[in-house]
Amino acid sequence: MIFILEIASPKISESLKIESEIHISTWSFIVNNKKEETQKINLFESNINTNHESRLAPGTSGSFKIFLDAADSEVDLEYHINSVEEINKPHNLKFIFKEKEYETFKQMEEVLSGTISVDEKEKTRTFQINWEWKYETGNTEEEIIKNDLLDTEDMNNIKRYNFVICVSGEQIKL
Repeated sequence: MIFILEIASPKISESLKIESEIHISTWSFIVNNKKEETQKINLFESNINTNHESRLAPGTSGSFKIFLDAADSEVDLEYHINSVEEINKPHNLKFIFKEKEYETFKQMEEVLSGTISVDEKEKTRTFQINWEWKYETGNTEEEIIKNDLLDTEDMNNIKRYNFVICVSGEQIKL
């Protein structure tokens, strides 16, 4: 990088050339083997209950992984995994992460944030998120009937449930 400083007076004009080299640290962030910032998650592809053939329905469950790779980074990073769009989620479908249940993906955002230090040997993170749409949910007969009606309505009205996540990373301030 070259900086030029000019000093001027009425009688004398002088230029001073200062050369300086500044090393800019770089960081690289890869999500699920892609450099994309946002990704669409399709739960149909992660359905582990073969009775429903890629269809979301009460009694189905599955899992998906989010893989972060900061191996090429030269600085400490802070990462966040956020829900950008979550439309048509069945009412009784739940997400499970680290044995805790969440109503929506958005509720998991705080636990899906963290840091990756440049000094770490392993600069990757893998998040396995399970999902489950239980059959006949509720503690009382009244709750079960109410939830069965919701499940039936969701099955009739929701043809596809996708949601979009955004993974962002930024250099941690020194």
